[in-house]
Amino acid sequence: MAGRPLDIAGQVAPVEHEMRSLAGRRERAAGSVAGLWGESLAILSAHSGPILALALFGFAGAGIVGQLVNTVLTFDSYARTGSFFSSFFSHLQAQYLAHAVCGAFTLALARGGVTWIALNHGARRRISFVAACRGAVERWPALLLASALYGALILAGIAALTVWLRELRVDPSNLGRISFDVTGISYAVTVRSIGALIPDPGSPFSELLNYARVLMRRSASAYTWLARQYGGGATSSAWLVGFAGIVWIVVVDALLRMRFAAIMGSADGGFLRAMSECVRIGVRRFGEVVTHAWLVRLAVFALSALFVIAPLTIAQGALVAWLVRTAGAFWPYPVSQLVFVVGSSLVLMVFAAFATVYDARQYLALREQSGKGPAGSAKC
Repeated sequence: MAGRPLDIAGQVAPVEHEMRSLAGRRERAAGSVAGLWGESLAILSAHSGPILALALFGFAGAGIVGQLVNTVLTFDSYARTGSFFSSFFSHLQAQYLAHAVCGAFTLALARGGVTWIALNHGARRRISFVAACRGAVERWPALLLASALYGALILAGIAALTVWLRELRVDPSNLGRISFDVTGISYAVTVRSIGALIPDPGSPFSELLNYARVLMRRSASAYTWLARQYGGGATSSAWLVGFAGIVWIVVVDALLRMRFAAIMGSADGGFLRAMSECVRIGVRRFGEVVTHAWLVRLAVFALSALFVIAPLTIAQGALVAWLVRTAGAFWPYPVSQLVFVVGSSLVLMVFAAFATVYDARQYLALREQSGKGPAGSAKC
């Protein structure tokens, strides 16, 4: 045996082939739906403290502050006038303004911080709330510009889609007072669920959209009439406008899906370079990005409809009305609204944090598959 020739090349080649095959399988698994879901849940569990703190600060805090402003103003108005509804619209304006101002700044920082944690998971770096905030603050101007760009473009698509949804009477602006019967509750849950399925443009565009829906509810079909009157021949059919809005939303969401990950993962955090990379990924891997994005959105939509929208709608239609009759006063309305907003915000912020982590991990997987290696991260 000692005198036999040793074929080293023949033994090394199968080993190298097996190692390449194993690396390829790991890479495909890391970029798969199951792999990304597993990674995202593991990161959410491993760094739950800083992630939930950032989520409370950026995803839930502005909404809670806005509702608190509304509640305080409502009780102040009651103390002066004896009515809970005398200044309803002025209180609503103050609520949306407070929400928009706070959310415009905190939302971008929170998404940047959560993305920083997701990108640096597994790296030799101490991950903490302070470090994540520092990383997001360093790139805050680019994060804010990315949020504004995405929000404005998505809002344009929602404006077109609203024309069609109002024709079908399933837009949130069609929803008035909820009647407590099977038909009324089912209709309210359906309309609110459809609204939850549409991508959120983020503050301050979400608050502008919500306030516009309130005005549309008061002016009946004025929005559809304006769209047809001044939009020309392209808006002569509501369904055509709605379809164009859907296509616009899907394309914009795919092209700008990785905007926060591209900013936090680039070497310098420059806005233009990060957006260029983000759009390039969206174009080259359009189908993959859309599939992952809408699978996450559908999962969040199902959980929200079952455990947030439906229970709160039933509670508004039954429990609050019973409390008003029992108390012989209208104070349960503003109190219950505050409780509902706080409770739903604390649940939905977890979903938003998971989606942010998922996008960051998919960004890393797509970079590794393209041969660029792991992304850089902000200095801290």
